[in-house]
Amino acid sequence: MASRVFAFHCGGVRSFRGFYDVTDERAIEIVYEPAYFFLLEFDGRHFLFDTGMNPRLKRDDDGSLGVLMSDEDTLIPLLAKVGVTPADVEGVVISHLHNDHAGGLEYISRDTPVYVNDKELGFARNPPVYQRPFFDEEDLQHDTNWVEVSGGLDVLGDGRLTIIPTPGHTAGHQVLKVRLEDRTIVLCGDAAYLTSKMRERRIPGVVWNPDLLVRSWELLEEIERAESALLVFAHDLDFRETKPAPPLEWYG
Repeated sequence: MASRVFAFHCGGVRSFRGFYDVTDERAIEIVYEPAYFFLLEFDGRHFLFDTGMNPRLKRDDDGSLGVLMSDEDTLIPLLAKVGVTPADVEGVVISHLHNDHAGGLEYISRDTPVYVNDKELGFARNPPVYQRPFFDEEDLQHDTNWVEVSGGLDVLGDGRLTIIPTPGHTAGHQVLKVRLEDRTIVLCGDAAYLTSKMRERRIPGVVWNPDLLVRSWELLEEIERAESALLVFAHDLDFRETKPAPPLEWYG
């Protein structure tokens, strides 16, 4: 069976363009910022990169800023589109623990390893005041089988799934390099919001350490050049044109 990566659009946020670049001349323009998590399939084995948002973040859409999602934009119904349940998932790699990436952890079995950077877990449990709104304490209160990763990790031991630390957005942000049959992709989480802003070295509105963020960008571009890798981010504004839509489309 071929390897595939499904990209699931799991709702999003109505926000200001300035979240993508604080210096953008259109910073106060309101945009729709999509959220994504990813399902990886290798020979019938399933892994997740992030888990999307939790339905408790839902609110009435009155046209104001904030989360926009439906009951169908959550982990279980989205995985069902490709015939998978959380019980089928062998492992979860968490890019970071912001509430739009960790909201589905409550649906993950206590026996399933959840790979998180060791610095991220401590950061999320006691975030600095300027990042506190982006974490949800309830995401950390489940009986989660945390596997704390210090640095990089070859998850399967064969180079197909490699965790790479990319701090900057948060203290313990990490990405996942995925080696498919014919190409390599890097699931980048929020290492950057937009490829174009990364290329221009434009700092986003949510950041922990700008200097480390830029170093992480340099590392991602080095991997991109060395392995002709495709960098896949989670909040592309042009997602409808650039992201494959399950169940009929995927990265492969």
